[in-house]
Amino acid sequence: MYGALLTMTPPPPRSQKPNWALAFKHRREEVVGSQEELAARTDVSQSLISQIERGVQNPTGISMDRFARLLDALNWSVAEFVAATGLEVPLPGALEASKPFDPKTLFHPPKRGRPAKQPLWPNLALMIADKQERHPQLREERWQQYLNRTRFSGGQEPDEDGWFEIFQSLRRNNVEPEDWPEE
Repeated sequence: MYGALLTMTPPPPRSQKPNWALAFKHRREEVVGSQEELAARTDVSQSLISQIERGVQNPTGISMDRFARLLDALNWSVAEFVAATGLEVPLPGALEASKPFDPKTLFHPPKRGRPAKQPLWPNLALMIADKQERHPQLREERWQQYLNRTRFSGGQEPDEDGWFEIFQSLRRNNVEPEDWPEE
């Protein structure tokens, strides 16, 4: 009896998912559970969440509003997201010095008008103390109060890394706060 010699060849490799897709899926499983639960918490479709986790849709390519809701539900700061995924988070559009951030962004610039000086947010004060030697602009009252009057989606103050990310984003986009008014 002659036996056929079978050789097993491994199946062709699946297309490798990008690291950011794997990091997103891992975070979702760790923090929320199912895609359906994340969709319900964020009002973002389960289909879009699936596309992100398969590497089909880059999460930074969706609307900033949806992106902010996903980060919030996943309990992820922008700095933590960047560290975990390796993706750069573009801030809305090419910002012009005369045009403030779109109101549907992760953070919003301060309202105009003659503001009253406020005590610094606790994490902002810590970030300034830590970074002011390398970034002397942080010693300036105008930067401190501009950052301090920034509002956030969800109303929660960012951690020190989040504050520094905001500061760097503003600098990259050539935002220059006006001089702080004399009291």
